[in-house]
Amino acid sequence: MLSSTTPILALLISNLFIGMLIMWYYYQSSLREEKEKTQKVRTTLKNKDASLKELTEEVAKQESDIKGLQDAIAKKDRNIQQISAKVKERDDSLSSFNRDLSDLRATRDSLNLQLDKREETIGLLREKIEERDDSIRQLGEELEDLREENREIVQRAEAAEAGMAKLEAELSEMGEEATTQKERIRRMQDDLTVIDGIGPKVSSVLRESGITSFSKLAEREADEIQGILVAENPRLMRLTDPSTWESQARMAADGDWGGLKALQDSIKEERRAKELPKKEPIEVIQDIPVVVS
Repeated sequence: MLSSTTPILALLISNLFIGMLIMWYYYQSSLREEKEKTQKVRTTLKNKDASLKELTEEVAKQESDIKGLQDAIAKKDRNIQQISAKVKERDDSLSSFNRDLSDLRATRDSLNLQLDKREETIGLLREKIEERDDSIRQLGEELEDLREENREIVQRAEAAEAGMAKLEAELSEMGEEATTQKERIRRMQDDLTVIDGIGPKVSSVLRESGITSFSKLAEREADEIQGILVAENPRLMRLTDPSTWESQARMAADGDWGGLKALQDSIKEERRAKELPKKEPIEVIQDIPVVVS
């Protein structure tokens, strides 16, 4: 018998080993793919950083050129102010130099035209700078997106490593929750001994038959409950009467404790009234109060 099962066991072990090798191969393949993706992302980030550095240097160069133009404009402004001062001095001192003044005015107009053209050039340069700033912001956003993708890859790797620990914690929590639920169900069961005529033994029999609450007891008829008690032990019917349990259980289920107490008092009075004729005459006489005159 052992020799006939040995090939089967060997085949099962070999299949299991092959399956484990296949799983290990796929795991290594996926790990290599993740490493390749991470390397590509790092290369892309490095290229983006280099491009950003070049753009920054170019913007700095443009700013230096703009500063040079601004210095030249300031210099021209100073020249214009000097020329205007000279023109004013010549107007105040010599009227014969009107022709020279006209030439100076013509020169001033030419300079103003040049200044206007240079202001237009400066405006174009500013627009280009704004376009470069937009490009830099766009590159920064793309760089942030790549960093976010890299963070997601790292988070996935961490989540994969923490998976087994999480599953174990969940299984432990499920076990504790099941224990808590059982305890909660046990506590939620109603105390059937509140009903007049139900003692601990009868309560245990009813619970074993599925009657664990006042509402369930109110749904059962007296004949059905009597059958349950007789099936368990016929002597139980000698100690109790289930005819009033339905109405008592309904009041208890509705929370009408005042009505339940009044009903139980009435049941006890009827029980005492029924038991009184069964007593011996001497017992009846003893129960009669003696009035002393």
